[in-house]
Amino acid sequence: MRSSCAAALFETPEGKTRAEIVDLLSAALQEDGFQPVRDRNATRSGDRISAFIQRLTRADLVVAVISDKYLRSSYCMHEIHGLWRKSLEDADLMAERLVPIVLPEVKIEDLDQRAPYVRYWKAKEGELRKLHRELGPNLSPESQRELRLVRGFAQDVDDILIFLQDVLMPRKLEVHLKDGFQAVREAVRRRMGAESAPPS
Repeated sequence: MRSSCAAALFETPEGKTRAEIVDLLSAALQEDGFQPVRDRNATRSGDRISAFIQRLTRADLVVAVISDKYLRSSYCMHEIHGLWRKSLEDADLMAERLVPIVLPEVKIEDLDQRAPYVRYWKAKEGELRKLHRELGPNLSPESQRELRLVRGFAQDVDDILIFLQDVLMPRKLEVHLKDGFQAVREAVRRRMGAESAPPS
């Protein structure tokens, strides 16, 4: 099981809060006998981020802390979009691979609330298309791949957000903190086939 890339984005006060949340969550999962693999612990200076994301999308289970910044980050969207594609864009299969904690700042209950994220990635796609038309022959295969990825984000982000909204999980962070992430821990135990109570 791997944790979310959001834990790595801790340069701002909000990011530090997210990192603290992931610290507490990781400790809670370790109490249950799991060994979470976190991005900041599994990567070192000089490692390739893309290689880590590829490993992450092959994990048995991912627990992701979903923030507004996560949903606007190319790296984090690469992570969740990779899981979505590997789940064949099927919400039931996605639910077996991903346990999301959606932070209260993320408002995705209806189309009006999801629209800013859809617009964001549609605009990013438009910007990259313009650059590709301008620079076409001079662009590397990796830059071509970047456009394909962002096109995929723009195409699938609404479906992914609908999935995240549909997952039954407390939306208030204080609930998770008060009971030691009990809902997440139960979901992880079910997904990993560890139905019994955690070891004492």
